[in-house]
Amino acid sequence: MELQCRMNRETGVFSIILQPGVMLDFQKLSITERIPGLAPCRVEIREELRFLDYYVAQGRPLSELLRRPMAREAFLALGQQLTTAGLVLESAGISQELSAEPETIFLSERGVLFCYIPIEGYKGGGFRRLFQQILARGSFSGVESGWLQPIRQYLQTHTVFSVKEFQGLLQTMGNRTAGGYYVPQAASTGQTSAKGGTVLISDAVQFRNQAAAVAADFKIEEARQAEEARKAEEARQAEEARKTEEARQAEEARKAEEVRQAEEARKAEEARRAEEARKAEEARQAEEARKAEEVRQAEEARKAEEARQAEEARKVAVQKKGFLIYSQTGEKIPLEGPVVRIGKRKDSVDYCISGNPAVSRHHADILHREDAYFLVDRNSLNKTYVNGKEIEPQKEIRLSSQDRISFADEIFVFVFED
Repeated sequence: MELQCRMNRETGVFSIILQPGVMLDFQKLSITERIPGLAPCRVEIREELRFLDYYVAQGRPLSELLRRPMAREAFLALGQQLTTAGLVLESAGISQELSAEPETIFLSERGVLFCYIPIEGYKGGGFRRLFQQILARGSFSGVESGWLQPIRQYLQTHTVFSVKEFQGLLQTMGNRTAGGYYVPQAASTGQTSAKGGTVLISDAVQFRNQAAAVAADFKIEEARQAEEARKAEEARQAEEARKTEEARQAEEARKAEEVRQAEEARKAEEARRAEEARKAEEARQAEEARKAEEVRQAEEARKAEEARQAEEARKVAVQKKGFLIYSQTGEKIPLEGPVVRIGKRKDSVDYCISGNPAVSRHHADILHREDAYFLVDRNSLNKTYVNGKEIEPQKEIRLSSQDRISFADEIFVFVFED
């Protein structure tokens, strides 16, 4: 199955596009959260497609490493990384569901991250195919890359690929000088020489002997690492004790500082309250003075308003008068006073339009200011219109002579008369 992939460098997410009809095994998907060496995976839907999104953090694809020449030591170190992670994944029984393409394997400071493919029926080729891909696509240096021969021979001649045996081969190559490391042979045929001796030793026997030597080296290394871990733990505990003491001293200093700050805060609070009391008294006095000034200004404003109203009343007496003409009957209705209320309720309006349920009780007002008249709709149910256009409630509309006014469906014409 060919996989279509993409990488988002900004988010650190590597995605595999799931083609229509591909079936996921969600039970298998959940294991990516429990097994080390697997990139965390989840299913997302974007652009009307399904994706398997793998979080690979700051890892870089193995394919990038294969673009540069690789020396023997670098290859062996890479092989140890891959096989170490491979042993964990092989023991979990999922090695065949791993993608063996270098684009889907990521290297980071945390180690190797493999992309596990939880698709029903998917087989990724396993670790044999992975190392075959590395040899086919990589560029290698050192003694004309002759040191790769044992690896190529193992991959070609061993029908059953063992991650553990392959790791042992790499370990042996790393521990011995060039030319002296183990070269796997084809399986023994059991032929003997003319003198009766066996010509070849089987690969299995030869490899078991060398694996035992490697295991002994591993035990020595484990002991060394255990001693280093013990010393590191002692250093960690001593560092924790030092930090604990520093933290205790810092806590005591913090509490002393809190006491000092609390005392300063108390004194500052007392000073603040005294200042607030002084300002409150000044504010009270200022408020009394302000109120006295407001009373004086209000009295002056009242007198000025009375004078203004008297002057307006005088002007109204000489201004043009406005009328409404009821189009249905031709009735001429004078608009007298500063406000003329219009509606169907007799006891609350100045002009009553009776017998029409479409007219509201207090439908509208006509305001008179100086030489102008203004129409205001008072939130009527069936609206007010000027020249066929609905006016907004509570908004003053200046009237012009011959304007056609509709209170609901009752039509009047506004006119000026000298």
